[in-house]
Amino acid sequence: MNRSKVLMIYPVQGFSGNYARHSPISLLYASIGLVKRNVDVIIFDQRLYPDTWQEKLSEFIDDSILVAGI
Repeated sequence: MNRSKVLMIYPVQGFSGNYARHSPISLLYASIGLVKRNVDVIIFDQRLYPDTWQEKLSEFIDDSILVAGI
């Protein structure tokens, strides 16, 4: 089993993203060092799936995930 991926989750935060959606810049910045070291990073934006986020997130979780960050 090779755990080689990092899953970064951008959660819904109150009214953030209701009127204007912006990229999850904080997760992109946090991922820079990992990407430079050839670590696969998955960024999951919960705001894109308001009603089905749990099902969508479960599609990304498998044995290759080393760690998840929020």
